[in-house]
Amino acid sequence: MVDVVLSEILAVPAERSRGRHNPRAVKRKMSNFPTKSRAVPNPLPSQRIHYEDHIRVVAPVVLPDPAQIWQQQIQSWQASGLRRTEYCECHGLPPCTFNKWIAKLRPDCDRSAQKPAQSP
Repeated sequence: MVDVVLSEILAVPAERSRGRHNPRAVKRKMSNFPTKSRAVPNPLPSQRIHYEDHIRVVAPVVLPDPAQIWQQQIQSWQASGLRRTEYCECHGLPPCTFNKWIAKLRPDCDRSAQKPAQSP
């Protein structure tokens, strides 16, 4: 019985494309974007891009320290006499961020005192 089934399977050749319309080696283009033909030679010297004409090396930008910026904002708020929310609304600052920086830059808070000591 096994020999009969095997001979029947071998008698009918398998479909090579497995339901694909294009052969495996042919890729279908998915958009109308023009592609470069492989047979096109390299561009002429007049058509080449000279990168040194288009690339400019600049000095790196040094950003100010955020703590200094927020310290200035806090000092300005304290001098204004406004409530925190009013000051934030006037200057377009997020109140939660402003409050976070007030807590971070508070001079009387000690970072080691905030975390309780872990017992072994």
